[in-house]
Order: sequence, then structure tokens, then C-alpha cells
Amino acid sequence: MRRRKATAQQRALRLRIDGCDDPAQLAAIAEAWVEDQPALAARAYRKAAAAAGEDGVIHNNLGVACWNMGNKGEARDAFRRAAILLPADRNVLENLAGVLVDLRCEEEAREYFRRAAGLARGRRTLLANVDLHGY
Repeated sequence: MRRRKATAQQRALRLRIDGCDDPAQLAAIAEAWVEDQPALAARAYRKAAAAAGEDGVIHNNLGVACWNMGNKGEARDAFRRAAILLPADRNVLENLAGVLVDLRCEEEAREYFRRAAGLARGRRTLLANVDLHGY
């Protein structure tokens, strides 16, 4: 399988990421590019996570970028780390549950959906819309 040649924009973004050591700046770069360039956004989030260490928001965002690329295993790992760091963040728990559904880990997904629903305090959550019977 041949790799596509990187565009000038991708090369410039890669150089910008590789030349930066500030976790906040790396996260900002990744946030700006997560939709259009998820692989480069994931690269920036990985570097930011390594530099920042225990930042649940960065780990959650890394999970989103990985999930967008279809890298469900790495997304799961990033969301799990984020859930440890931010155990009361409903968005993190729902992200972890969602990727677990994609990975066909239904029982574990149900537990995270339940935890997220418990944090919702009456607000409608993803749990109300999830039917795991098809898995």
C-alpha cells in the first residue's frame, strides 16, 4: 500500500508540532486540526500528553482524535486514562462507553453509561438513546 505524499500544509503542521514542547500550545494546535487532520492532531495530543502528564482533558481529546481515525484501541486507552483523571466528567465517561460499544465490549460500556447517567442528575444522556441488543 502506497502512502500519499504529504501536502505542504501537512508538512508545515508536522514541523510546528515537532518543534513545540508546550502542552497548552500543542493542545491548541491539535484542537484546531482535529476535524481536518486527525492523524496530525493525534500526534500533537500524544506529544502534549507526554509533556503534560496527568491532564485528563488532553487524554480525552487524544481519544477523540484516535477514534476519528478509526484507531479504537488507542482511543479506548486514552479515554480510560482520562476517566481515571476525570472520574466525574460525564463527557469522558460517555466517550469511553461509546468506543467500548464500537469494540463490542457491551458490559463494560453499560457500566460507563450508567456512571455517566448518574452524573447527569435527570438530564438526558446518551444512555437514553443506546440499544446494545444488536451487539
